[in-house]
Order: sequence, then structure tokens, then C-alpha cells
Amino acid sequence: MKYKNVSKNTIFLGDINVHIPYEDEEIREISPNQILKSNAFQMSIIQGLIEPIEYGDSNIEMFLKRKLDKKNSSKSSKSKNPGDVPESEGEKTALVRGHVFDQTGYGKVNRNLAKVLHSLGYEVCLDSAGKSKYQLTKAELEEISKFTIGLKRVDLQIDSIIPTFSESRTFGKKRILYTTVEAETVPDNFGELFKNYHDIWVTSNFCKKVLEEQKVASNIKVVHPFIDSELYNEDVEPYQFEPSLNKFVFVSVFGWSYRKGYDALLRAYFEEFNSKDDVSLLIVSKYQNDPDRSEIIKSDIQDIIDKFDRKDLPHVTRYSKLIPEKTMPSIYNACDCFVLPSRGEGFGLTFAEGSLCGLPCISTKHGGMLDFMDDDNSFLVEPDELCPMTPGKMKVHYWDNHVFPKLTSDTFINDLRSNMRYVYENLEDAKRRNKKLQNKLKIEYSASAIARDIRRAIGAYTIK
Repeated sequence: MKYKNVSKNTIFLGDINVHIPYEDEEIREISPNQILKSNAFQMSIIQGLIEPIEYGDSNIEMFLKRKLDKKNSSKSSKSKNPGDVPESEGEKTALVRGHVFDQTGYGKVNRNLAKVLHSLGYEVCLDSAGKSKYQLTKAELEEISKFTIGLKRVDLQIDSIIPTFSESRTFGKKRILYTTVEAETVPDNFGELFKNYHDIWVTSNFCKKVLEEQKVASNIKVVHPFIDSELYNEDVEPYQFEPSLNKFVFVSVFGWSYRKGYDALLRAYFEEFNSKDDVSLLIVSKYQNDPDRSEIIKSDIQDIIDKFDRKDLPHVTRYSKLIPEKTMPSIYNACDCFVLPSRGEGFGLTFAEGSLCGLPCISTKHGGMLDFMDDDNSFLVEPDELCPMTPGKMKVHYWDNHVFPKLTSDTFINDLRSNMRYVYENLEDAKRRNKKLQNKLKIEYSASAIARDIRRAIGAYTIK
């Protein structure tokens, strides 16, 4: 196929590791085999980021041609007569910018946000911002394909992104920044960036508290993410790991980062258990969302293991491959307890997912997850002192010198150990506690509940 990049930006095809620079009118060529391998290239065509110039006769090229013809035909049929008003002119429209096509929590939140806005009657367009990688399956891409068609106008613009990465470009009659906060402090420039928006939405009351205490914004509304309890549930066949895990499995799901507290988790686990315990710790994690760099995770874990002068350490294993979201419930259902002693969470999506799949949850008593987790439905560990983060420790510049729980004291580690031991020895009691959390999530974080929250947050200011 011959084609042009018409996006006015470099397009990165992460699944075949190809960069397509934007060079006006330059025609490029791609083989049918590469097209087959690249969902990213296929979706770029459907989105209108890549314009086919000449099709070959391969099945995949003919398939894409039919898809594009059907899309264009659908657009033109809405306004056949010059005097006709297209249907979309009478509909509310929303542009959601941020992570879209990756397997991060940010991407998941944005895709679910689009679904909720659609249920409220909005015509929605998802606009992938930054260097978001294409990591979704073909089925997942197909599911959101209706949200990848451009809008003729924008009533509601939602930039769902960390403020540091927001852009000054504005389109909507009402502009909203939907963001999250993981530290007890925020960069000084947040206040200036917030001035580009009419409203600030945040994912939890923790985020709202931090922003108000820092005096960077006042027009702040809490809009929780939607948790799909139809996808995440206990009636799922457990994933079959090979080699198999031990009888009791702790699982921790997160992007590999010091912020997530993997050091505290491993220290507590190694100090509390030994090889005689029929237990495994499964770490499901990618390094900065890049499965190709999983050797860094292996090295970091080994560094912690080397600090223990013991040969009877308990079993620990990692899973660093990309996992389609529809497979995650079976991963959770193959385990017994979710544990993540994080230093900072803007919401804590994986706690909710694990709980809905039947797992008692152990967490630091700090951060956005306290909107739904408490001492009555979870196992919470009081954090130790708050302190500025050493520059470079997080591998993310905007967290340098910002305040997080330290999570290195013997008191914190011992309390974490005690909670892990309790759940290990009293699983049925822990599951009864988790039932309370499950019920809360199903009622307060359903699509209909979040839709009501979003409707209230938008208020009467959407179209002016």
C-alpha cells in the first residue's frame, strides 16, 4: 500500500516499532505483512491520520478499503442535500484528549469515560495525546472505533491528562481538565496551567484536598472513574500459570515505579515468609508500560533479594507481558489477595478490580483509594513520615522533590507483614471483609452512578 501521513505529527507504530514522520505530500509504502502485524497502522487509517493513496490486492488492504469506504459513505449519507442539517449538528459533542490506545490505567479511564459520555447522549471523539503506544487488541480497538471519528465542532473538551503534559490548544465551548494527583504537593506551574480551563475534575477526594491545600485551583470537582463490575467479577475461569504457582497467591498489579512501593512489598514479603510457606507473590508489572524493558524489573527484584543472606526465601515471580484487559479478571481470579503498598495513588484502579474479582485488598492508608477503602472493608497500613522525593528516584521528573510517604520504617514494614500474614492464615474472614468493599464498588462506581456524577459536574455550562 502507498500512503501519506496527514496527521501533521510523527506517528509511532509501537507494535512494529516504526516511526512515520510527517513530511507534507511525501508518499510512503508499507507491505501487506507489516499492515497485518500492525493494529496501530490499521487504526491510523480508520482515524484519518494516514491517507491511503494506492491499494494493493492483498486481503488486508481490501478489508481496510471496505472499512474506509463504509465510513465515508456513512458520513456523506447524513447530509446528502445541501439544505439538510447533519444529525451531529443537533447532538452534544465531547472531545476527550489523553492516553487512549495503551494498557495503562490512564488509557482505561479515558476509554471508560468515553463510554459514559456516550450513554449521556454525547457524540464522543477520543484524541490520543503524546506518545501513547498502541497496545490494544483488535477487539479492543473495534470496541472504541466509534469514538475515533473526528467532530465538526466541540461543545465539551476534556483534557484527561497530567497538567504538566497538557497543551494550550483549546477547542471546546467548555474546557475541563480531568487529572489526578499522587503526591502531597504539586509543581508550581499547575496553577498557571489550570487557567486554561473552566473546571478542574479530579479522580478522588485526596486529589481535591491536595490541590486546595496548595491553593492552585478552587473550581475542583471529584469525578470518580467507572469500574466495570460486569467485566471484573468472580465468575471467571482462573488463569493457568505455567509453571504453576503455590497454593496461596498474593498478587500486585502496577506499572514498575518506586512510587508503587515495590521495595516495601518485597521486603515485607521476604521478612514474613519463607520457602516452607506454601505461598507465591505474583508481580504483574511492566517497566514504564514497556514489556520489552522487563529486564529492569528482574534486576531491581534481584537487588532486593541480594540484601537477604538467606536461601529459604519464599517464591516470587513476575509477569511482564502485555495483557488484554479482558484477560485481567482471570489473572485476579487465579490469586487470593491483592497487595500494593503504594506511596501515592490518585485513585487506585487495580484495588477496585482485584476486589470485584474476590480478592481481599492490602494497601497503604494514604491516597485516592480511601474514597472506597476503609478499615472495615480492607486491610490498611498506616504510612510513616512524609518526605520530599529524592530527584531521579521516581524516574519521572515532575515528582522530584515532591512529598510522598517514605514507607521504609520498621513500623510500616512490620504492620504490612502482619496484614499479609493475617490474610494468608484467615482467608475466609478476609473475604467476608472484602464483600463489603465489593458491594460499595458495585453501587457507587457503576456506569449509571458515574454518569450521574458526570452530569452534575458538567452542570448547565456545557453549551453556551
